[in-house]
Amino acid sequence: MRITLIRHAESRKNLVDVIGGIGERLTFKGRLAAHRAGRYLKQQSIDIILYAPTLQTEETAGLLSKYCNTTTQYKSPLLSPIGLGSLAGLRVDESKLRYPSAMESLHRWNRREIEISEVVIPGMQDIFSFFCQGLSLLFCIHKLRVKNVCVVATRSSLVLMKNIKLRNTPESGGGYLNHHFRYAHPISFRLTPQDIQWIRKQLYLTQSQSGILEPIKSRHLISIKKMERLLSSTY
Repeated sequence: MRITLIRHAESRKNLVDVIGGIGERLTFKGRLAAHRAGRYLKQQSIDIILYAPTLQTEETAGLLSKYCNTTTQYKSPLLSPIGLGSLAGLRVDESKLRYPSAMESLHRWNRREIEISEVVIPGMQDIFSFFCQGLSLLFCIHKLRVKNVCVVATRSSLVLMKNIKLRNTPESGGGYLNHHFRYAHPISFRLTPQDIQWIRKQLYLTQSQSGILEPIKSRHLISIKKMERLLSSTY
């Protein structure tokens, strides 16, 4: 199975350096970039487009779908961006004044100086919960039994999937680092049987070590059923 990752195209909030939040509509430049990415996807025989529940990802996915051989799209809660706690929705300059230590931690993460386990932001989503979210998403995709999937998301989810593909984990020393994704720039990888075996193991280990997986497990089973119904009604 081939998965194509695409970070949403440039949005208005990116121009004013807003951290996290619910997102905003694309800029004119962003829409042009999404059309360029769509022309690339036209050659890839995409079966389904999955996108995150934010304004910029939904608009990007809509523009991409115009070029694909499928109109099948699904807004997945498993692609929700990581919750950034006290920094969410704030401009960078305001965050530096109000939460200087948290912003220093975030900047070090962005520069790949520290792993995700070392990022300290008040109210930030538990990283193991977010990790399970990504594992569950890829397991959902595997269960669909299709050949080509396009995932449109924000950077935190794409970085998560990249680390899972590299078999990095969020505990200290697990190697979970930041990765750069350009706006509306497709990057593809193969989801292999060996990857799925590792994902299954990580889901089991995380569930055994804590109780945080149960709500996510229910959500990913619901996501599988919804995506399967969507695909069966299309083909």
